[in-house]
Amino acid sequence: MKFPNKVTSYQDSVFPKITTILDAIHQEPINVIELFNQTKKKFDDINDFIEVLVILFAIKKIHLDEKGVIYYVS
Repeated sequence: MKFPNKVTSYQDSVFPKITTILDAIHQEPINVIELFNQTKKKFDDINDFIEVLVILFAIKKIHLDEKGVIYYVS
């Protein structure tokens, strides 16, 4: 994961990308593939996208059901 440090600026880290995902799923649940297609311009590659999902899941801001749909958890 790209965390901000002496070499990596805050803007190049994963933290600003968290809001991209939260903004996309805040209104309604969305399939993972659709979410990636909507937000892929904001990510360098799919690994960055997955890292943000892992962070959000770890802090319990999103829920992924068995059908691959992501829900916002308030």
